Amino acid sequence: MKIFDWFKAKLKAIYIKPVVATAATATQTPEVKPVSKLSLSILINSQLANGTSANTVQALITDDAGAPIAGTAVNFSVNAGALAQAQVLTDANGLAIASATNTTPGPVTLTASLTDGTTASVSLAFVAVPTYLVPQPAAQPAATPGQEAKNGVNDFDAALKFVESGVGQLGLSAKDELKSLAKKYL
Repeated sequence: MKIFDWFKAKLKAIYIKPVVATAATATQTPEVKPVSKLSLSILINSQLANGTSANTVQALITDDAGAPIAGTAVNFSVNAGALAQAQVLTDANGLAIASATNTTPGPVTLTASLTDGTTASVSLAFVAVPTYLVPQPAAQPAATPGQEAKNGVNDFDAALKFVESGVGQLGLSAKDELKSLAKKYL
């Protein structure tokens, strides 16, 4: 019997450790360990930097066993541009989707964070809007000869009299020079 008691005591000492409970003091803070895994996937990238085209990212929240976690708040932020929603709850598949827009071409960092402190980031790209997509002002209709003659002249009637009297005195060859003088001084 003595060997059996000795063996039993050894097994208890090795496999059964006594648990001593201690009360937490005001200065002790419990360590919060992440219970979730957060991974980000870029669904849409390299959109136009026009303020409306959006790059899209998907966050997947799982537990340590890899099972999706539904109903978890995911906080999204960007270092430039704007988000459609700053906080999204995960669906039944553990997914939350965020869309970002920007008006300046270049990289933008999107960060997702959970309340337990878990974070993940991805870099998104926004590209310049091609000039052929930028709205151009409507073409002005061609000026009629009468409008063209009036352009740049403050007092058209005085300019017309000046040119007519100059042509009468100097001849038709001086007409263009008289027009430019009229535009300059009248």
